[in-house]
Amino acid sequence: MNRAIILASLLVLGCSSVFFPCSCSKIQTVTEEKEITSPTNEEKASAGEAKLEKLKELEIVKKKKDYLKEQRIPSKLDIEDGLYFYKRGISLSEAKNYEHAVIAFTRALNSIPQFWSAYLERGWNSFLLGNYEKSISDYEMAISLNREYADSHYKLGLAYGILKNHEEAIRAYNEAINIEPGEGAYYGVLVPCLRNLFLDIGNLRYLEVSTE
Repeated sequence: MNRAIILASLLVLGCSSVFFPCSCSKIQTVTEEKEITSPTNEEKASAGEAKLEKLKELEIVKKKKDYLKEQRIPSKLDIEDGLYFYKRGISLSEAKNYEHAVIAFTRALNSIPQFWSAYLERGWNSFLLGNYEKSISDYEMAISLNREYADSHYKLGLAYGILKNHEEAIRAYNEAINIEPGEGAYYGVLVPCLRNLFLDIGNLRYLEVSTE
């Protein structure tokens, strides 16, 4: 009886392979394709590293483009536009229209990115508007482009002084004095700034003693 069942099973299997050869081969082909197309962990890791490297390359290219844009040599038209907006900014500032003056100096800098005087003037108008942090940023940019202009250091000191950062203010005033030792106005702001620094130090020491 068992022998008959085994023979019948073999006959059924043989028939299925005879009558349905396509389905068998199709199953085998699909299995092979899956084995071929499924990436290994190493291949996935390699693909991820390649993608990361590509992103790094794109970031480097972007930084280079941004740097070149900042360092570009202005064209004749750029210079004309920059000077026009710079002069307009001066006129607006003299008319005490400080907000529009800042806009004009910004447009001048868009045309001439290395225009240190436009940074200085924009910083001064931002200072007059009470935007001391922005004015400091512009003064520092002006100084980085031209360190030999004493007024930039002087105005930087004024901004730091308003924010009660007396140490930075004193440092800026000293830079201005080193460039123009004969300018009395620089000493005039340096002395009270030194006094305020000493008062701050004295108050701090008093607080330290009183809390002990």
